[in-house]
Amino acid sequence: MAERVVAQAVRQRVLDRIRRALAAGDEAEAMRVAMELERRWKACRALREAS
Repeated sequence: MAERVVAQAVRQRVLDRIRRALAAGDEAEAMRVAMELERRWKACRALREAS
């Protein structure tokens, strides 16, 4: 349960960073944040599948 709450908080912070970048007109920063999120998600998924 605690892991789920932490994961949700992390996702919310990342989405907030993307929203702020877009609101500031910085599409490149929003894309960098999104790509970093995707990279981390794939790494976590690979770890789960390996265990």
